[in-house]
This record gives sequence, structure tokens and C-alpha cells, in this order.
Amino acid sequence: IHSLDKGFDTDIKEVKSSVTLFILGLIRALLSNCKILMIYELPYDTSEETRTHLIEIIKNYYIDKTIIIFTHTDDYDDVASKIYSVVEGKVEQVK
Repeated sequence: IHSLDKGFDTDIKEVKSSVTLFILGLIRALLSNCKILMIYELPYDTSEETRTHLIEIIKNYYIDKTIIIFTHTDDYDDVASKIYSVVEGKVEQVK
């Protein structure tokens, strides 16, 4: 965010990278004192290093927020307190 011309105040229309746009949105949401944060996947072009860093950010904010992550991978299983599976319209708690 600091590398962007206007930093935190960057207009999202100016952001071309899906990863930068996701990170900017995530940080804005985390800093807004929201109580519930919903995430639908990380952008497909997120590098493994950035993915690992973002998971660490989510872990650090997990304590005072409810974070709901919709995903088809198991990337977040180790940070989740509960995991649900939805198959053919049926919801089942896995963890």
C-alpha cells in the first residue's frame, strides 16, 4: 500500500493488479473496526509468498473478529476454528 502513489487513500479505479486490489480491500476492512469479515478466495495470481503473508495477517486479526472464508482449498484449515462443507446444497460441519 505504501508503494502506491496515494497509499491507503488510493482510488481503487487506479489499481490494475487483482492482488493489490485484494490487499488494499483487506487492509481497509481490517482497519475499519469491522466485527465480521467475509473473504471469497484470494486472487488466482497471488504468489505463494504473498498468500503465506496474507494468511498470517488473517491469523493476527482472528482474535477479535469473525472471519468467514469461502474457499475450495484447504489453505486456511490450520487457522480455522470451524470448517463447514457444502455439497449439493447440504451443509456439514467438518471441524
